[in-house]
Amino acid sequence: MNDPDTARYQLMRMRLIGRFKGGAGFPHSEQGNTSGDIPFYKVKDLAHTDSCGRLGTTDNYIDAGTARSLGAFIFPRDTTLMAKVGAALLLHRFVRASIPCCIDNNLLGFLPDVGTIAPRYLRYAITTIKFHDVVNPGAVPSLGAEAVGNKKVPLPPLPTQKKIADFLDRKTAAIDALIDRKEKLLVLLAEKRAALINQAVTKGLDPNVPMKDSGIPWIGEIPAHWDCWSVRDLIRAGHLSIQDGNHGELHPVAADYVDEGIPFVLARDLQNGRVNLDSCKRIPVSLAESLRIDPAQLGDILLTHKGTIGVVASLDELGAAPYFVLTPQVTYYRLHTRILLPRFLQRWLESQVLQAQMRLLASSGVTRACLTITGQRDLAVVVPPFADQESIAGALERWSGIERPLRTTVDRLKEYRQALITAAVTGQIDVTKEDD
Repeated sequence: MNDPDTARYQLMRMRLIGRFKGGAGFPHSEQGNTSGDIPFYKVKDLAHTDSCGRLGTTDNYIDAGTARSLGAFIFPRDTTLMAKVGAALLLHRFVRASIPCCIDNNLLGFLPDVGTIAPRYLRYAITTIKFHDVVNPGAVPSLGAEAVGNKKVPLPPLPTQKKIADFLDRKTAAIDALIDRKEKLLVLLAEKRAALINQAVTKGLDPNVPMKDSGIPWIGEIPAHWDCWSVRDLIRAGHLSIQDGNHGELHPVAADYVDEGIPFVLARDLQNGRVNLDSCKRIPVSLAESLRIDPAQLGDILLTHKGTIGVVASLDELGAAPYFVLTPQVTYYRLHTRILLPRFLQRWLESQVLQAQMRLLASSGVTRACLTITGQRDLAVVVPPFADQESIAGALERWSGIERPLRTTVDRLKEYRQALITAAVTGQIDVTKEDD
């Protein structure tokens, strides 16, 4: 992406073209009301906008009297809204309020000076800001209005802003429609893939093979020549080891991150069956070597076990790093013998039957669901002969080969969309010469 500092237009600090204002606390007792006339938006609502990036309906409404009692400011129409705390910051969602609204205290509103900057243009211009260098470090990242206010956006004359917004509305709508069609196809492929995985790892590829009772009700029958183990028994027999990341004061924090170093794998870095090394933070080698818990290494299978439970990925990118430090929310599964093929173990962990068992074993009554290391030892593992595992893994990998190019296309379309926005708002494209 091009840097907005190359802009042909004047650059203006955000605080000079509007003002930021935070949201208000939203007690649970006031949530879920749909009879008011003022929408009260939460972070999750940022994902639900129309093609022009405007927020619509929500699950929560209040009236003016409730807004006053909560001390909740009523933001006017065309306020730009964004997340200011937590993982939602990383999604870089900037939306417009289509009607007056209130927002909770995890959101930040920007009220533009409409005599200086057009709200429709602002929606695009704000995406060129690099927020990562103004995020407050800590276990939970946050964004301060003062730091964001000092960030600059390109500011052409208002008539040009309108032309840029018109141009980008047309172009991004077409790109978004294409992305939407491909993402819907990916959802259908993922559903089919999940069904195939479940069938293959519990019944095999041969429909005529003799079957036997697995002894585990939720698995049912398995091929007669297959075995069932628990993770605990695999560990005891020396076939497997599992380990999560460093806890407490030894857990790396944002202040430890460096540009070059050992990958620090967070739960969000597990994407589409692999670790996204481009999104991984890095920590110094000296810090990584001082940590008590053994790191993950190439060949390990990773599993998220806290908050979002059951996301699986393989560490198979050769030459990426000598080892990988894990967050406490991620467990590595490391095989020591040829009883299990790593690719088969990955598919087993992804299967619907195993995912259901993980949800049942996860602790309840806490803020975030958690399947502890001890709890993971109770997970069942179906163990076919090695030749069967290779056949199953190969068949499922061929199916994944259908999805992967489609995901790559979606990623490239999203990159092209942002590059187009940046080029338009920085004056690298003369939108006055663009035909409809």
